[in-house]
Amino acid sequence: PVRSSGSSPRRSRSDRSSSGTTGATGATGVTGATGPVGSVSTTNNAAGTVTSTTYTATLGGTPGVNPATTAAITSGKALVTVTANITAAGTRSMGVVQGFEAFAVSGATTIAANDAQSVMVGVTGSSTNSDTVQNQVSATYLVTGLTNGNNTFTLNYRSSGADTITYSSRSIIVIPLP
Repeated sequence: PVRSSGSSPRRSRSDRSSSGTTGATGATGVTGATGPVGSVSTTNNAAGTVTSTTYTATLGGTPGVNPATTAAITSGKALVTVTANITAAGTRSMGVVQGFEAFAVSGATTIAANDAQSVMVGVTGSSTNSDTVQNQVSATYLVTGLTNGNNTFTLNYRSSGADTITYSSRSIIVIPLP
C-alpha cells in the first residue's frame, strides 16, 4: 500500500497496547421486565388407551396418574407445552385414524380441551388391513385470557373415530408469563 509522508500504519485491535487506563463507567440503564417465574410441569411415562371421540382425562389400562399441574397466573397469559408418544392403529378402510392430546384449564379459568391446542398423530387406512403409526410429538401454545389466580392445566385425550389410541411419555409444562 502507498502511504503519504508522516503517516504511520494503523494497528489492528489485537496489536494495540493494553497499557491505557479504563474510562469512566456509564450510567446504569433501565431495568428490564421480570422474566417468567413459577413454571411447573409433570410427566407420566406409563401407557394408557382411549377410544372416546370426545376429550377425556381418563385413560384405560394402567396409565397411572394423569399429568396435571397448577400454575399461579398473574398476567392472564401462559405458555403451555404438551408432549406425548401417540400410537394410532386401526382397520378403517380408506379412513383416517387420529389420536389427539390437548389440555383443559380449571380453577380460576375454565377452558375445555380442543383440537386447536393439541398434538395429533394420524394414519390413513388404505385397506381392511391394520395400519399403525407411532410418533413422539410436542406443541407449545400461547394461552391468553386466563383469569389471574391458580389455574390447573390437565391433559385430555380423544380418538377421531372410536379406534384405540395409545398414549405414553405424556407431559405438560406451564410457564406463566409476566
